[in-house]
Amino acid sequence: MKPTTDLFDLIKRMTAQEKRYFKLTASLQSGDKKYISLFNLIDKQEKYDETILKSKLKSHDFESNIAQTKNYLYKLVIKSLIQFKSDSAIDSRLSNIYARSKLLYDKALFSQYFKSVSLGKKLAEEHERFGFLIEFIEIERMLTKKEDTVKRLKDRFYKEEHSVTEKILCINEYKKLISELINMYRETGIVRTDEMNKRVKKYIEIIELMNEKQLKSVTADERFLFAMYLALTLKGDFAGALKFAEKRKVLVEKNEKVFTNSVVDVSKEVHLDLITAHIRVGDLKIANNKLTKFRNLSTRSGIDEINTDLAFYSLKVEEAHTGSIEEYRSLLNDLIEYLETMKGRVTIMTLNELTFGLAVLSFFRKDFVNTLKLIDKLLKGSNIKLTPLFESYSRMLLVLTHFELGNYKLLSFLIPSTVKLLKKKHKLFGAESLLLKHVKRMIRFKSSEDLIEQLTLLLTELENINKNQLEKNYSAFIDYESWIRSKIHELHVTVNVCLR
Repeated sequence: MKPTTDLFDLIKRMTAQEKRYFKLTASLQSGDKKYISLFNLIDKQEKYDETILKSKLKSHDFESNIAQTKNYLYKLVIKSLIQFKSDSAIDSRLSNIYARSKLLYDKALFSQYFKSVSLGKKLAEEHERFGFLIEFIEIERMLTKKEDTVKRLKDRFYKEEHSVTEKILCINEYKKLISELINMYRETGIVRTDEMNKRVKKYIEIIELMNEKQLKSVTADERFLFAMYLALTLKGDFAGALKFAEKRKVLVEKNEKVFTNSVVDVSKEVHLDLITAHIRVGDLKIANNKLTKFRNLSTRSGIDEINTDLAFYSLKVEEAHTGSIEEYRSLLNDLIEYLETMKGRVTIMTLNELTFGLAVLSFFRKDFVNTLKLIDKLLKGSNIKLTPLFESYSRMLLVLTHFELGNYKLLSFLIPSTVKLLKKKHKLFGAESLLLKHVKRMIRFKSSEDLIEQLTLLLTELENINKNQLEKNYSAFIDYESWIRSKIHELHVTVNVCLR
């Protein structure tokens, strides 16, 4: 059986501060300290090699069963990392204050109890940990201060609890809407029809109405801005989405207490969404600058490295459309290898988004062999079922690639099957229908002049369709107009060469 690299991978993902903390806590414990030696031996390895490790362990008097030894150290490291995080985490502090409050109540140390509950409520309110706030209100109700009894303020607990519950419900409503918007994007991508657009508009109306009526909280404000960012992205209004991404970043930075040590690090998430928003509107230089700032902010943790890499490659794919062929080749090889290593570590959505972006880049760089390989990766298996938005565009890219390669016999079967499939999926939009109709005609032509004439007609018809912005939203995935113009130019060059 192949030796597991779980311990090696865990140690290599630790930051310098986490490693120092582990060694400090391990050295303070009673008993054998040789596990620190094992930790150091593994940490020094660039690539895990159990044979070398075993030979070095003999000189440190370790047990012969290396699997048990590694397993014990793995548990020690995990325990140390949890402790390291909890020392600074607000949720851990609140949990300890809550436990302390209950203990002081049991001991009948009521003066200390009231102080502890008051501190817990104050921190829970400041950090908007509403779940904890409900718990503190509940235990405060167990014992009422004398002045509250005299002033008959006992019902204040119910009022406080109701107010907090309303805030929680509001945040949950936003979360539900956000989940529905994400699922809509995964299913359809950027909207292309009036019906789809009406659905998004309805979402926006609900989100804006909620924002007017909600019991104000910073968390709810952040969820509102994120929901609007997603809704406008769905509409294809990337400039509008960028504005909400910027507002969200400002809000989060102004309210650091609320978002510090949350399950998802919102303070980092807003930076990443802002980078993506700038890429979508074509502000690649600004996106690059913001990515550099994000690198400086990150803790170099495993998730930070992955997020930085993903943003970097998304940016590089866009830049490579105008870069040199050497830069494209280098990026292609790096990204294909990277995508393989990321399987199981990032979402299928993220993997498919990068794979599709690379396929489109390969197509426009006229690297049709790799375009076909990348499309094949997207369309085979169950992956595409989890991200159906890429299927229709991948099918269209497949048709255009085979047209470029001159595989006309194959296209005579592929075009009808593509039309049938897109109709069935309700994704045979105006531009795709037009393209497939004209390509079906062009595969019968023999001369470049006929092709130029047909492509020119296609371009005119496409430009008329594109007066409807919803139809033109295809350009967020494949810029059909750019391909047609490029093809016409290429054929003109060929004709002029032949004439000479």
